[in-house]
Order: sequence, then structure tokens, then C-alpha cells
Amino acid sequence: MKRMMILVALLMAVVLVLSAPMAEAKKRHALNKVQCPTETYDNYTCEGTRGKDRLVGGPASRSPYGAHDQMYGEEGDDVYEGGNGPDVFTDESITSNDRYVFPSTEFSLSSTSSFTYAWVRDWGGSADVLDLRSYRYDDFTRGNWLGRDLFLDGPGARDILIDGFFLSNTIDSFKFSDRTVTADEIKRGFSGG
Repeated sequence: MKRMMILVALLMAVVLVLSAPMAEAKKRHALNKVQCPTETYDNYTCEGTRGKDRLVGGPASRSPYGAHDQMYGEEGDDVYEGGNGPDVFTDESITSNDRYVFPSTEFSLSSTSSFTYAWVRDWGGSADVLDLRSYRYDDFTRGNWLGRDLFLDGPGARDILIDGFFLSNTIDSFKFSDRTVTADEIKRGFSGG
């Protein structure tokens, strides 16, 4: 009986020793939730931190723009979840790999605001994702706006402008429910190749 108790105690010690680094590793990969808005000077601006953030849009009941959010990420691989307003997502890091998540509900053309589409401004990184998993690839038509921006025209009020898409490294892949498409594939569609 004494040997059994010693064995159980040793096993518990091993589990504790192994679980501490695992818990620390999970902590390092966890996202810091940033609920919008974060600024006191208006009711829609949201500033991320230098770490890995999950920026979450504010409620539609806000005045004067309702569900519209302007989210600004910094360093760290961030996740942007705007919600049901025509949001502006800006990631100013040239090295972070970010994810822009769009809901299944309509998210553009707010009657209470001058913002008529969601706007993504991503300054770089090598694995930035536009997450449209609620939709199929063919749900959106793609347009080249002024030779620099990609405009995605979705069903109903679901429109997205990707700033500078044809000029610089912005979004690297587009995830739909039926397929994932790279930025190069979309650009080739406009060059006839």
C-alpha cells in the first residue's frame, strides 16, 4: 500500500511538472481580448496592444454610427472581428500575420453613417487572411478599383474594400466555406493569366 501511494505521488509530481510549461505555452499563444471602443474621445475607435489581440466590435446601439468600428492593430498576430457595421480595420505592422473575420450577417451600408463598406488596410506580413468562411467563393464578385484596391461585392450589404491590394503586400489568402484562394490567384484573374 505504501508503494502504491509513493507511485501515485510521483505520477502527480510528473503531471504537475509537465503541465506547467504547457500552461505557459498556451498563455503565450492566447489572444488579448480588446472590446471596442477603447478610446474616450469617440464611440467607435479601438486601439490594439503590441501583443496578440482579438479586437471585437462594439454594440449596434451606439450613437452616432451604430455598429461601425475603426480598429487599429499594432505588432502581434491580431484577429479582427468587427461585427455588423461597416468597419475599418487597420493593421500598421509590416510583419504581423492577421485575420479579418466577417460575419454571416450584413456588415456594410449603414444608414446612420457615411461608411458604406468594410475597409481593410493591412501594411504587410506573410500570412494575412480575409476570413469569409460564412460564404462561398462565388458569393462575391471581385473588382479592381482604380488599379490599386480590390473591391469584393457580396450578397446584400456585404461589401469589402482592400486598400492597396494590387500595389503592395496586404491580404495573402481568402478563406471561403468551399475553398481558400491566394492573393496571387486573385491578381492573376485580373491580369488574364
